[in-house]
Amino acid sequence: MRETAQDKAYSILKERILSLSLAPGTVISTRETAISLALGITPTREALIRLEREGLIEIKPQKEIQVTRIKRGRVATERFLRETLESGVFDIFLDKKSTADLIELDSIIARQAEAMAEGDNQKLFDLDNLFHSIFFSSASMLSLFKVIEENSPNYSRLRLLSLNAEGIAEGVITDHINILRALETDDVSSARSLLKNHLVKCDSTYGIITELFPAFLE
Repeated sequence: MRETAQDKAYSILKERILSLSLAPGTVISTRETAISLALGITPTREALIRLEREGLIEIKPQKEIQVTRIKRGRVATERFLRETLESGVFDIFLDKKSTADLIELDSIIARQAEAMAEGDNQKLFDLDNLFHSIFFSSASMLSLFKVIEENSPNYSRLRLLSLNAEGIAEGVITDHINILRALETDDVSSARSLLKNHLVKCDSTYGIITELFPAFLE
């Protein structure tokens, strides 16, 4: 199906919001956005309405449009969604995992280390998602991973922001290494425990991110 102008505007703006190129609290002009995207006012406005429905922007009474700040309550809900789905999928993955899966996970960890050394948080974040997507792909549940991605805008932005805090990036990679080692030795109990602890860590970083980026959260 051919991508419409509205679809294009929606995809570009959503990517900019989730990547923090459009930071929480940023005011958006429909006209200026349309010009920057080389698209018409109508498809741009329709894309913004879609983003408002998803909670990524807020259209205020005076028609000011603002990127929503990260909401703590929504972070908890979205993290719970991911933990619940990923834990269930991980059990299936444990029965289906192959040597190829473990090799791929190891390769992703190496690339994460490179991204961290380069200070490329967006690349590190994308590789983090790729690491976890292997569980879903191997379990033939990749559609569920997309459900998580599409319904976790607050959680995703908080995770990306957290990579700016000291020790967080190293912790993510260390967790991945430990999960992989447990998988390689078929230590199922440890693998499950390590994954669970890894998924809930973001809860404890909220205070740190509040101190670093107070204007981004509410």
